[in-house]
Amino acid sequence: MDSPHYRQGKAVNSSLPWHQEAIEQLLRRWYDALLSHALIVESNDAAAVDRFASSLAYVLMCETRATHPCGVCRACRLVTAETHADLFVIPPLVEATIRVDVIRELITWSQKTAQLGRVKIAVIQRAERMNRNAQNALLKLLEEPTDQTLLILGTSNPQTLLPTVRSRCERIVLNKPSSTELSDWLRRESKTEDESVIALALRYAELAPMRALEIIQNGESERFASTEASLAAWFSAQTETLECCQQVAQHCTTDEALSILATALRDSLHHEWSEATANPSPETKGQSSLSIAMRQGADWRQRLESLNRIQVSRNRLQHSTGLNDSIQLESIFLEVGAMMTAR
Repeated sequence: MDSPHYRQGKAVNSSLPWHQEAIEQLLRRWYDALLSHALIVESNDAAAVDRFASSLAYVLMCETRATHPCGVCRACRLVTAETHADLFVIPPLVEATIRVDVIRELITWSQKTAQLGRVKIAVIQRAERMNRNAQNALLKLLEEPTDQTLLILGTSNPQTLLPTVRSRCERIVLNKPSSTELSDWLRRESKTEDESVIALALRYAELAPMRALEIIQNGESERFASTEASLAAWFSAQTETLECCQQVAQHCTTDEALSILATALRDSLHHEWSEATANPSPETKGQSSLSIAMRQGADWRQRLESLNRIQVSRNRLQHSTGLNDSIQLESIFLEVGAMMTAR
Protein backbone atom coordinates (compact mmCIF):
# COMPACT_ATOMS: atom_id res chain seq x y z
CA MET A 1 0.00 0.00 0.00
CA ASP A 2 1.37 3.39 -0.95
CA SER A 3 1.99 5.87 1.84
CA PRO A 4 2.65 9.39 0.58
CA HIS A 5 3.73 10.25 4.11
CA TYR A 6 7.13 8.79 3.42
CA ARG A 7 7.41 10.30 -0.04
CA GLN A 8 7.24 13.85 1.16
CA GLY A 9 10.83 14.45 2.14
CA LYS A 10 11.88 17.94 1.19
CA ALA A 11 14.63 18.09 -1.44
CA VAL A 12 16.91 21.11 -1.67
CA ASN A 13 18.52 22.32 -4.86
CA SER A 14 21.94 23.30 -3.57
CA SER A 15 24.63 21.57 -1.57
CA LEU A 16 26.97 23.29 0.85
CA PRO A 17 29.78 24.96 -1.14
CA TRP A 18 32.50 22.61 0.09
CA HIS A 19 30.40 19.56 -0.86
CA GLN A 20 29.64 20.53 -4.45
CA GLU A 21 32.75 18.85 -5.83
CA ALA A 22 31.76 15.56 -4.17
CA ILE A 23 28.26 15.88 -5.66
CA GLU A 24 29.73 16.34 -9.14
CA GLN A 25 32.07 13.36 -8.76
CA LEU A 26 29.16 11.13 -7.75
CA LEU A 27 27.11 12.40 -10.69
CA ARG A 28 29.86 11.51 -13.15
CA ARG A 29 30.21 8.04 -11.67
CA TRP A 30 26.45 7.48 -11.78
CA TYR A 31 26.18 8.47 -15.45
CA ASP A 32 29.20 6.27 -16.25
CA ALA A 33 27.56 3.35 -14.38
CA LEU A 34 30.46 3.26 -11.93
CA LEU A 35 28.57 4.16 -8.75
CA SER A 36 27.42 1.63 -6.19
CA HIS A 37 23.68 1.03 -5.89
CA ALA A 38 23.80 2.01 -2.20
CA LEU A 39 25.66 4.80 -0.41
CA ILE A 40 26.23 5.64 3.24
CA VAL A 41 26.80 9.39 3.53
CA GLU A 42 28.29 10.36 6.87
CA SER A 43 29.43 13.42 8.80
CA ASN A 44 29.22 14.66 12.38
CA ASP A 45 26.73 17.30 11.17
CA ALA A 46 23.42 15.47 10.71
CA ALA A 47 21.76 18.45 9.03
CA ALA A 48 24.64 18.73 6.53
CA VAL A 49 24.21 15.04 5.69
CA ASP A 50 20.48 15.61 5.16
CA ARG A 51 21.23 18.48 2.82
CA PHE A 52 23.88 16.57 0.86
CA ALA A 53 21.67 13.50 0.36
CA SER A 54 18.70 15.64 -0.63
CA SER A 55 20.78 17.72 -3.05
CA LEU A 56 22.23 14.61 -4.69
CA ALA A 57 18.77 13.10 -5.12
CA TYR A 58 17.39 16.33 -6.57
CA VAL A 59 20.11 16.79 -9.19
CA LEU A 60 19.96 13.12 -10.22
CA MET A 61 16.23 13.46 -10.79
CA CYS A 62 16.67 16.50 -13.04
CA GLU A 63 16.25 15.76 -16.74
CA THR A 64 19.12 18.05 -17.81
CA ARG A 65 21.95 15.89 -16.41
CA ALA A 66 23.64 19.09 -15.26
CA THR A 67 25.60 19.67 -12.04
CA HIS A 68 22.68 21.60 -10.53
CA PRO A 69 18.95 20.91 -10.93
CA CYS A 70 17.33 23.22 -13.47
CA GLY A 71 14.19 23.68 -11.38
CA VAL A 72 11.92 23.91 -14.43
CA CYS A 73 11.79 20.46 -16.05
CA ARG A 74 8.92 18.14 -15.20
CA ALA A 75 11.03 16.07 -12.80
CA CYS A 76 12.27 19.13 -10.92
CA ARG A 77 8.75 20.50 -10.61
CA LEU A 78 7.54 17.18 -9.19
CA VAL A 79 10.43 17.06 -6.71
CA THR A 80 9.74 20.64 -5.63
CA ALA A 81 6.07 19.82 -5.16
CA GLU A 82 7.09 16.68 -3.20
CA THR A 83 5.01 14.49 -5.52
CA HIS A 84 7.68 12.70 -7.57
CA ALA A 85 6.65 9.02 -7.63
CA ASP A 86 10.24 7.88 -8.24
CA LEU A 87 11.64 9.59 -5.14
CA PHE A 88 11.13 7.93 -1.76
CA VAL A 89 12.39 9.97 1.19
CA ILE A 90 12.20 9.06 4.86
CA PRO A 91 12.76 12.51 6.38
CA PRO A 92 14.52 13.11 9.70
CA LEU A 93 11.61 14.17 11.89
CA VAL A 94 8.85 11.70 11.05
CA GLU A 95 9.52 9.24 13.88
CA ALA A 96 12.20 8.65 16.50
CA THR A 97 12.58 5.06 15.28
CA ILE A 98 12.33 3.72 11.75
CA ARG A 99 10.48 0.43 12.05
CA VAL A 100 10.40 -2.59 9.79
CA ASP A 101 7.02 -1.73 8.22
CA VAL A 102 8.50 1.46 6.75
CA ILE A 103 11.38 -0.46 5.18
CA ARG A 104 8.97 -3.05 3.78
CA GLU A 105 7.06 -0.22 2.16
CA LEU A 106 10.33 1.05 0.69
CA ILE A 107 11.08 -2.41 -0.73
CA THR A 108 7.61 -2.63 -2.31
CA TRP A 109 8.13 0.81 -3.86
CA SER A 110 11.56 -0.19 -5.22
CA GLN A 111 10.07 -3.15 -7.11
CA LYS A 112 7.79 -0.94 -9.19
CA THR A 113 8.81 0.39 -12.59
CA ALA A 114 10.01 4.00 -12.63
CA GLN A 115 7.10 6.18 -13.71
CA LEU A 116 9.29 8.68 -15.52
CA GLY A 117 11.45 5.89 -16.91
CA ARG A 118 14.81 7.23 -15.73
CA VAL A 119 15.96 6.63 -12.16
CA LYS A 120 14.46 5.80 -8.79
CA ILE A 121 16.07 7.18 -5.65
CA ALA A 122 15.41 6.33 -2.02
CA VAL A 123 16.84 8.50 0.74
CA ILE A 124 16.84 7.45 4.40
CA GLN A 125 17.82 10.47 6.45
CA ARG A 126 19.19 9.86 9.97
CA ALA A 127 19.51 6.17 9.07
CA GLU A 128 20.74 5.40 12.59
CA ARG A 129 17.06 5.56 13.60
CA MET A 130 16.46 2.17 11.97
CA ASN A 131 15.97 -0.56 14.56
CA ARG A 132 17.57 -3.97 14.09
CA ASN A 133 14.52 -5.49 12.40
CA ALA A 134 14.34 -2.59 9.95
CA GLN A 135 18.02 -2.93 9.09
CA ASN A 136 17.69 -6.67 8.56
CA ALA A 137 14.73 -6.04 6.25
CA LEU A 138 16.79 -3.48 4.32
CA LEU A 139 19.33 -6.19 3.52
CA LYS A 140 16.88 -7.61 0.95
CA LEU A 141 17.09 -4.38 -1.04
CA LEU A 142 20.86 -4.17 -0.62
CA GLU A 143 21.39 -7.77 -1.73
CA GLU A 144 18.88 -7.68 -4.60
CA PRO A 145 19.07 -4.14 -6.02
CA THR A 146 16.78 -3.17 -8.84
CA ASP A 147 18.08 -1.51 -12.02
CA GLN A 148 18.51 2.26 -12.03
CA THR A 149 17.71 2.51 -8.33
CA LEU A 150 19.96 4.33 -5.89
CA LEU A 151 19.68 4.03 -2.11
CA ILE A 152 21.21 6.82 -0.01
CA LEU A 153 21.60 6.33 3.73
CA GLY A 154 22.51 9.49 5.60
CA THR A 155 23.90 9.27 9.11
CA SER A 156 25.97 11.07 11.71
CA ASN A 157 26.58 7.81 13.57
CA PRO A 158 27.42 5.02 11.09
CA GLN A 159 28.55 2.63 13.82
CA THR A 160 24.92 2.12 14.82
CA LEU A 161 24.28 0.46 11.45
CA LEU A 162 24.72 -3.29 11.30
CA PRO A 163 28.04 -4.50 9.81
CA THR A 164 26.02 -6.41 7.19
CA VAL A 165 24.41 -3.12 6.10
CA ARG A 166 27.65 -1.15 6.09
CA SER A 167 29.52 -3.79 4.11
CA ARG A 168 26.96 -3.64 1.28
CA CYS A 169 27.14 0.13 0.85
CA GLU A 170 29.77 2.49 -0.48
CA ARG A 171 30.94 4.87 2.23
CA ILE A 172 30.95 8.60 1.43
CA VAL A 173 32.58 10.69 4.18
CA LEU A 174 31.77 14.36 3.72
CA ASN A 175 34.76 16.66 3.84
CA LYS A 176 34.93 19.45 6.37
CA PRO A 177 35.42 23.09 5.36
CA SER A 178 38.46 25.07 6.42
CA SER A 179 38.03 27.52 9.28
CA THR A 180 38.00 30.40 6.80
CA GLU A 181 35.44 28.75 4.51
CA LEU A 182 33.19 27.98 7.43
CA SER A 183 33.37 31.45 8.97
CA ASP A 184 32.78 33.14 5.60
CA TRP A 185 29.80 30.90 4.87
CA LEU A 186 28.26 31.53 8.29
CA ARG A 187 28.75 35.26 7.87
CA ARG A 188 26.91 35.22 4.54
CA GLU A 189 24.11 32.88 5.60
CA SER A 190 23.46 34.43 9.00
CA LYS A 191 24.01 38.00 7.78
CA THR A 192 26.08 38.82 10.86
CA GLU A 193 29.49 40.45 10.99
CA ASP A 194 29.98 39.78 14.71
CA GLU A 195 32.98 37.46 14.86
CA SER A 196 32.36 36.60 18.52
CA VAL A 197 28.84 35.38 17.69
CA ILE A 198 30.21 33.23 14.88
CA ALA A 199 33.01 31.83 17.06
CA LEU A 200 30.62 30.96 19.89
CA ALA A 201 28.17 29.28 17.52
CA LEU A 202 30.92 27.17 15.99
CA ARG A 203 32.15 26.09 19.41
CA TYR A 204 28.71 25.16 20.69
CA ALA A 205 27.93 23.35 17.42
CA GLU A 206 31.20 21.37 17.57
CA LEU A 207 32.12 22.94 14.19
CA ALA A 208 28.99 21.48 12.54
CA PRO A 209 28.03 24.15 9.92
CA MET A 210 24.25 23.69 9.82
CA ARG A 211 23.95 23.47 13.58
CA ALA A 212 26.10 26.60 13.98
CA LEU A 213 23.82 28.48 11.59
CA GLU A 214 20.78 27.31 13.53
CA ILE A 215 22.29 28.55 16.80
CA ILE A 216 22.89 32.02 15.34
CA GLN A 217 19.49 32.29 13.66
CA ASN A 218 17.62 31.11 16.76
CA GLY A 219 19.65 33.26 19.16
CA GLU A 220 20.72 30.25 21.21
CA SER A 221 24.20 31.45 22.16
CA GLU A 222 23.02 33.05 25.40
CA ARG A 223 21.58 29.88 26.87
CA PHE A 224 24.69 27.93 25.91
CA ALA A 225 26.86 30.60 27.54
CA SER A 226 24.81 30.27 30.74
CA THR A 227 25.34 26.51 30.67
CA GLU A 228 29.07 26.97 30.12
CA ALA A 229 29.27 29.36 33.08
CA SER A 230 27.47 26.85 35.34
CA LEU A 231 29.85 24.09 34.27
CA ALA A 232 32.90 26.32 34.82
CA ALA A 233 31.71 27.06 38.36
CA TRP A 234 31.28 23.33 38.97
CA PHE A 235 34.79 22.51 37.74
CA SER A 236 36.16 25.31 39.91
CA ALA A 237 34.44 23.67 42.91
CA GLN A 238 32.17 26.68 43.42
CA THR A 239 29.00 24.58 43.10
CA GLU A 240 28.03 21.01 43.96
CA THR A 241 27.21 18.45 41.25
CA LEU A 242 23.47 18.34 41.96
CA GLU A 243 23.22 22.14 41.98
CA CYS A 244 25.11 22.32 38.69
CA CYS A 245 22.82 19.72 37.11
CA GLN A 246 19.77 21.72 38.15
CA GLN A 247 21.22 24.91 36.67
CA VAL A 248 22.21 23.21 33.42
CA ALA A 249 18.80 21.56 33.02
CA GLN A 250 17.20 25.02 32.99
CA HIS A 251 19.09 26.00 29.85
CA CYS A 252 19.70 22.94 27.70
CA THR A 253 19.12 19.26 27.07
CA THR A 254 21.37 16.52 28.41
CA ASP A 255 22.99 16.00 25.01
CA GLU A 256 23.64 19.74 24.62
CA ALA A 257 25.27 19.84 28.06
CA LEU A 258 27.46 16.87 27.20
CA SER A 259 28.33 18.51 23.88
CA ILE A 260 29.51 21.65 25.70
CA LEU A 261 31.56 19.51 28.09
CA ALA A 262 33.10 17.54 25.24
CA THR A 263 33.96 20.70 23.30
CA ALA A 264 35.65 22.29 26.32
CA LEU A 265 37.62 19.12 27.01
CA ARG A 266 38.80 18.99 23.39
CA ASP A 267 39.74 22.68 23.51
CA SER A 268 41.74 22.19 26.68
CA LEU A 269 43.62 19.25 25.15
CA HIS A 270 44.22 21.10 21.86
CA HIS A 271 45.66 24.09 23.71
CA GLU A 272 47.91 21.97 25.87
CA TRP A 273 49.24 19.91 22.96
CA SER A 274 49.65 23.02 20.84
CA GLU A 275 51.72 24.68 23.54
CA ALA A 276 53.79 21.55 24.02
CA THR A 277 54.61 21.32 20.31
CA ALA A 278 54.87 25.07 19.72
CA ASN A 279 52.64 24.52 16.71
CA PRO A 280 49.36 26.38 17.28
CA SER A 281 46.41 25.59 15.00
CA PRO A 282 43.34 27.69 14.14
CA GLU A 283 41.28 25.51 16.49
CA THR A 284 43.34 26.63 19.52
CA LYS A 285 42.55 30.34 19.34
CA GLY A 286 41.20 31.56 22.67
CA GLN A 287 39.98 29.50 25.59
CA SER A 288 36.62 29.48 27.31
CA SER A 289 36.40 29.84 31.09
CA LEU A 290 35.26 26.21 31.20
CA SER A 291 38.29 25.01 29.24
CA ILE A 292 40.61 26.96 31.55
CA ALA A 293 38.92 25.51 34.65
CA MET A 294 39.38 22.01 33.25
CA ARG A 295 43.09 22.53 32.64
CA GLN A 296 43.56 23.84 36.14
CA GLY A 297 41.63 20.99 37.73
CA ALA A 298 42.84 17.87 35.92
CA ASP A 299 45.80 16.58 33.93
CA TRP A 300 45.50 15.64 30.27
CA ARG A 301 45.02 11.92 30.95
CA GLN A 302 42.03 12.58 33.18
CA ARG A 303 40.53 14.95 30.62
CA LEU A 304 41.05 12.50 27.77
CA GLU A 305 39.42 9.70 29.79
CA SER A 306 36.51 12.00 30.62
CA LEU A 307 36.10 12.96 26.96
CA ASN A 308 35.92 9.31 25.93
CA ARG A 309 33.37 8.61 28.66
CA ILE A 310 31.19 11.51 27.53
CA GLN A 311 31.27 10.31 23.91
CA VAL A 312 30.13 6.84 24.99
CA SER A 313 27.33 8.37 27.06
CA ARG A 314 26.15 10.55 24.18
CA ASN A 315 25.98 7.60 21.82
CA ARG A 316 23.98 5.61 24.35
CA LEU A 317 21.56 8.47 25.05
CA GLN A 318 20.96 9.15 21.36
CA HIS A 319 19.78 5.62 20.78
CA SER A 320 17.90 4.90 23.98
CA THR A 321 14.33 5.70 24.88
CA GLY A 322 12.60 6.04 28.22
CA LEU A 323 15.69 7.28 30.07
CA ASN A 324 15.20 10.05 32.63
CA ASP A 325 17.30 12.98 31.40
CA SER A 326 17.96 14.53 34.83
CA ILE A 327 19.02 11.22 36.36
CA GLN A 328 21.28 10.45 33.40
CA LEU A 329 22.85 13.90 33.53
CA GLU A 330 23.58 13.67 37.25
CA SER A 331 25.00 10.16 36.86
CA ILE A 332 27.35 11.21 34.06
CA PHE A 333 28.43 14.36 35.91
CA LEU A 334 29.26 12.35 39.03
CA GLU A 335 31.31 9.89 37.00
CA VAL A 336 33.14 12.59 35.04
CA GLY A 337 33.72 14.59 38.22
CA ALA A 338 35.30 11.54 39.84
CA MET A 339 37.55 11.00 36.83
CA MET A 340 38.65 14.62 36.76
CA THR A 341 39.61 14.71 40.44
CA ALA A 342 41.21 11.25 40.67
CA ARG A 343 44.93 11.32 41.35
